[in-house]
Amino acid sequence: MSCRSKIIAAAIACLLAVLPGPAWGSEKAAAPAESPPRTRQLIQQLGDNDYNVRQRAQDELAKLGFAAFDLLSEAADSDDLEIATRAKYLLHLMRVQWTREDDPPGVKSLLDGYDSLSLDERMVRMQKLAAMPAAGGVPALCRLVRYELSPMLSKSAAVAILNREPVPSSEEPKLSAMVRENLTGSSQTAAKWLLTYLALRKDPKATMAEWNRLVEVEQGVLRRTPDRSSPRIVGCLLYDLAVVQAGQGLQALADNTAQRARQILPGRTADELYAHLTMALSLQRRGLFPWAVEEYHQVTRGNFPEYAAMSYHWLSEMYHDIGDDASAAQTMQDALKMVDQRVLENLEAVTGQSVAEHRARMNYFLACHWLSKGDAAKHRQYLDEALKVYPAEIDSLIARYRLPNQDPEYQKKTRELIARAVASMREEIEKTPEYPSGYNQLAWLIGNTEGDLDEALRLIQKAVDLSPDNGAFYDTMGRVYYARGDYPNAVKYQSLAAELEPHSGLIVKQLRLFQDKLREHPPK
Repeated sequence: MSCRSKIIAAAIACLLAVLPGPAWGSEKAAAPAESPPRTRQLIQQLGDNDYNVRQRAQDELAKLGFAAFDLLSEAADSDDLEIATRAKYLLHLMRVQWTREDDPPGVKSLLDGYDSLSLDERMVRMQKLAAMPAAGGVPALCRLVRYELSPMLSKSAAVAILNREPVPSSEEPKLSAMVRENLTGSSQTAAKWLLTYLALRKDPKATMAEWNRLVEVEQGVLRRTPDRSSPRIVGCLLYDLAVVQAGQGLQALADNTAQRARQILPGRTADELYAHLTMALSLQRRGLFPWAVEEYHQVTRGNFPEYAAMSYHWLSEMYHDIGDDASAAQTMQDALKMVDQRVLENLEAVTGQSVAEHRARMNYFLACHWLSKGDAAKHRQYLDEALKVYPAEIDSLIARYRLPNQDPEYQKKTRELIARAVASMREEIEKTPEYPSGYNQLAWLIGNTEGDLDEALRLIQKAVDLSPDNGAFYDTMGRVYYARGDYPNAVKYQSLAAELEPHSGLIVKQLRLFQDKLREHPPK
């Protein structure tokens, strides 16, 4: 996997107080549950003609805590205004204990002060919970699905779990158990989605009609009460339906469903374009490349240059990863045109990469394209162009290092460029030791060229320690072991990379290389 693609993969892997009231009890120590008939009876009494009966019922329901939560949520939509008003009052007084004693520190930190955050900030926290390693944030997200009073936020928490696809096979049983343990019995719409989705994964043919029904219901909710849903939520559900349809061999129907998902968000506002961009990244990670391309282009056609530049940047890396380097170069050139035509003032502020780095990257893609066509002269020409524009373009350095038939002076120059890049990376690591990408990039360069492989192994181990669910980092670890001649470990860690990033063409290609080498040199 290319060095810049690793940065994008890391971005994908990473792309967000309690209200005062009576002591309802925590989730772990709620009051003993009443039977549903008794709870329903109390809720009906909230609308009794006798004020004292209404008040006693309200007090009893308050004591029940979470045992009454689901039925109170239903009652909040009652046609009886008195019942609905008192149910909403009880729900809003509920003091939710979002964290539990056994939550990891990262979960506790993300949920600290949750109820005092804005809607957008809560959604950002949800995305960060979803990105935690080993599904560590999923139980907390399930709590938000079940107990978040805002239907919009409850559904957003469910979408954050759905967007964790693809789920590694080793993680799937654990994730399924978490969802069932935390959501079985919940009356929340979003909880029903997740439980149905588990069934959908297990038996798509039998469950597809039910998922389709849930999607149609949510589209109706969006039309009638847009404050209880969002186009982004419905779009996510539609794409999940499209994936199942495609898996059942109904490709034309799947493409039509995907088009419906795109059309829900016209892309006229910054928020809509951001939603298309995040959806493109999610589809890319799931290997749904044609749909991802359409989502990226939806962003580039918008009237927000910053989002367009970001979309070109990530789309070019996707094209490179799937082996279409001509399209990768053209897409990168489209991003650079925005700068040349002064449509965009500061490309680096948007993508984190300078104009020089983008031009070098474009030339690297052209070098790869001509290599695939068997034109060694143009391959070398564009590598030289890339390094002329930006001498620290890592993948170009690696490719130039591997060129055959280098004369001594050319080879010396290449080694000098590598040495300078290594020195620069070490400086960056010293400045930002908490960022894993620096360790990864240096290990990648050493593992693919020359240097201290023991150091490279220590560097990539540090990156993995900081970000243990990043497939790109295991890809580097596999490369370092391969360079050391340790083919069993190269295959082991590359297989982990492929499990975490199963649709990365470059990762899968490197795994095949390592497997072939292991067959040639089996352990003694």
